[in-house]
Amino acid sequence: MSLFVDLSHTSHYASHTGIQRVCRAAFAALKNQTDAEPICYDHHIRIWRRLNETERKLVDWNDATAEAPAKRSLAHIKSARFLASIGLPCGYEVFAPANEQSIDGFFAPEWFGPDQFRGYQKLFPKLKAPKIAVIHDLIAIHLPQFLPKVTVERYPAYLEHLRIFDGIVANSYATKLDLESYWQEQGILDHPPIFAAPLGVDFSDIKAQPSTTENAEPVVLCVGTFEGRKNQIALLEAAERLWADGQRFQLRFIGNLNQETGQIAADKFQRLKDAGHPITWERGVSDEDLKRAYQDCDFTVYPSLMEGFGLPILESLAFGKPCVVSAQSAMGEVASEGGCATVEEPSAQHLATAIGSLLNDPDRRAQLAREAQARTFRTWDDFARDTLAAFNELKS
Repeated sequence: MSLFVDLSHTSHYASHTGIQRVCRAAFAALKNQTDAEPICYDHHIRIWRRLNETERKLVDWNDATAEAPAKRSLAHIKSARFLASIGLPCGYEVFAPANEQSIDGFFAPEWFGPDQFRGYQKLFPKLKAPKIAVIHDLIAIHLPQFLPKVTVERYPAYLEHLRIFDGIVANSYATKLDLESYWQEQGILDHPPIFAAPLGVDFSDIKAQPSTTENAEPVVLCVGTFEGRKNQIALLEAAERLWADGQRFQLRFIGNLNQETGQIAADKFQRLKDAGHPITWERGVSDEDLKRAYQDCDFTVYPSLMEGFGLPILESLAFGKPCVVSAQSAMGEVASEGGCATVEEPSAQHLATAIGSLLNDPDRRAQLAREAQARTFRTWDDFARDTLAAFNELKS
């Protein structure tokens, strides 16, 4: 199968978090199983094109020094756009599907906005092969108060625009059910079929092992961008309560900052740090540093209010480290096979109770670690196989 993968944003994003982490891992797995090529919609030039060397490095993510492509001058953009509009070489390798005889599928794993949708509207009438998009979550519908305003405003249109595809791949069974319910509530019956393809673990060399801090203060790790719906504020409040009660542990955060929705938690973090509490926060860490953080912690906490999947939960369990997490939505789906201490809601009170229980009960931590180590985890190859199976089903 010859598969073209839309990585328009990932190929221009010099960080390795969230959806971009998923897109890079998914593309690498697809490339291992089929003839997959990344392309992008250049909304400045208004063409679909193949990636240049700089963009391809960002997709492959093998170079720690990879940087986002340099900004282009307005004169360059206008000149290239004009040349492309009259069919002349414009300095980029244009992707022309009418001339591509081997296209068997088009895959869009990213969230897309209005510009990208206009690109699809131009491309899809020329593309006879099945077209599949990934749905990551419906958080903007359920928890709009915790997401950036522009995302919330665009999301209903995005969910409507998904219907231009022939099929949808959901990153969990919970997300599949959520999208089906949403379209049913909207009275939409003619939507594309939705396939569930839960995500995999993107560390190929993970080896579960005991914490290296067993004889020191326990280390509690939280991985995720500081933003409203990730709910670090509740974890910080829970930790403050536990420290006030005399509990001894270190709290370590890894993740970037969304200033629009995460600043309140960031300010709370700084106040606790200034007060002398054992708390750290690292941003933009490498994969190797992230692996070491999982290896060195005693357990993790993922206090998110809602997820489409919850990859850090799976990563924690793959390292044999228990995770405190909500039992709701897709997080409960990931946690259901063992290794997690679940809470009905990730409030400060419930998180403090669950964390305190693990801090004070090494036997319980060991039991959850054994459950985690006994699990069989999906890989990105599994995700790729499920995605290719969806393409084959649409073609049959």
